[in-house]
Amino acid sequence: MKKTVKILLLLISSSIVACSVPDEESRLRKALDELVQAVEERSVRQVQKFLADDFRTARHSNSQQLRSFMLLHFRQNKVIKVFTSNIQIVLQKEKADMVFNVLVTGSSNWLPERGRRFEVKSRWIKQDGDWKISRVNWQELTDFH
Repeated sequence: MKKTVKILLLLISSSIVACSVPDEESRLRKALDELVQAVEERSVRQVQKFLADDFRTARHSNSQQLRSFMLLHFRQNKVIKVFTSNIQIVLQKEKADMVFNVLVTGSSNWLPERGRRFEVKSRWIKQDGDWKISRVNWQELTDFH
């Protein structure tokens, strides 16, 4: 009986430890959520924390050009909302490909004046133990099927 209780306690404690360590997909999803929050807070500095040292877009933009792009849009939009959906992640050791849809709305007041939908394809890499975006490409979605 004592042996059974010890084995049961060992199984329970090991499952608790296993559940408390986030898997890499969960860490990536959390990083995306934090990136979205940084954009909604219009914080260039916070967004840049998610960019890898070799960050590039498909349009050959680097992190400095992205910074200028963000400053322009953050000035034009007092309120920015970002909604993600259809997140797909393929992990490959120290890198991951993430594809998702995003709806971005912006306004100078509290009600959205404009919105656009995109499909985003991104490559994330582990840098100093954190997931960072290395490459990103987006394409506007014009249909609502």
